[in-house]
Amino acid sequence: MELNINLKDVIFYKELHSSEHSMIFHYRPKGRLYYGNGSYIEPSCYKAEVSAYKRLQERGLGEKDFVPRFYGREGALWAEAVEAITGALVMHGDLKPRNRVVVPAAGGDGESEKDRVLLIDFDRAQVFDEASITEEQREWLVEDNYIARQMARDVELDVREGRLKHSYLAFAT
Repeated sequence: MELNINLKDVIFYKELHSSEHSMIFHYRPKGRLYYGNGSYIEPSCYKAEVSAYKRLQERGLGEKDFVPRFYGREGALWAEAVEAITGALVMHGDLKPRNRVVVPAAGGDGESEKDRVLLIDFDRAQVFDEASITEEQREWLVEDNYIARQMARDVELDVREGRLKHSYLAFAT
């Protein structure tokens, strides 16, 4: 097996061990990552997920309901869902892309004529009482709405540009 890795494409942090015949380093490759057999690993979880869903859609697996359908445009629906939830005086507390599910329109049955976004994973949620909610807690709800709108805008920009740039932190944390 031959690996075609140029040493200028590797960042060496420190030497961990050396002997007469070998050395072990703490290192990180610049850019692309590779398995030991030379096959490429996508370092961006967002790019990996988008690429996987696109491939699965191309092969018809979304139509068979084996995997969710992926559109890459659910940001505005998500912001709308967060606004409705905060309107019920519930602060989600973990507004990350991993905590939303897109349910595509059923199409033709009259029940579901548009895509829906489900917000999941409410284990960090705060529920406020209308009679005793403080001004600070109301600000938290406003902040959740701001985060959702900002993330929706950033995702839409990334989809338009075809790269992960604006919403990177939302997917990386």
